[in-house]
Amino acid sequence: MFKLIRQLLEFQAAIGISLRELMRFVQDLMALGRPPIIADEEALRQWLRDLVAVLKAIAAETPTAIDDDGVEMLSSLLDNDAVWKVVYSTIVLLVSDGILFGEAEEAELSDKLATAMADQPDAKVATIEPLVIIAVIRIIIALIQAWRK
Repeated sequence: MFKLIRQLLEFQAAIGISLRELMRFVQDLMALGRPPIIADEEALRQWLRDLVAVLKAIAAETPTAIDDDGVEMLSSLLDNDAVWKVVYSTIVLLVSDGILFGEAEEAELSDKLATAMADQPDAKVATIEPLVIIAVIRIIIALIQAWRK
């Protein structure tokens, strides 16, 4: 418990927000509740969208733009049906089957993502590097697993 409090206070100091703002963000994150079951695609997508809304508010309070850009990219991925389909199927595969994600799987997924993004009218999505999306998928999976504990 003390470790968590210390980490929250370090985070608060690092991004330069008040303790009241920090507690509001923690409250917003806790209000999300546990992630839905992976099999419920729309519920998972909505939960991630709600998470992104909280992350946008946190990113807006930091002095850097890179976190704003990262959250905006995640939002774009969730809003794009073709890319979301690949992201979601990968999440399901990795979480439910516990498959190890090696170089061959990463290359195959990168190709699928590149195909899904090839004709995207949304320039934000079309320019995202597939390896970045793979990293985001790994973060999403780690977040879901940690949140469930």
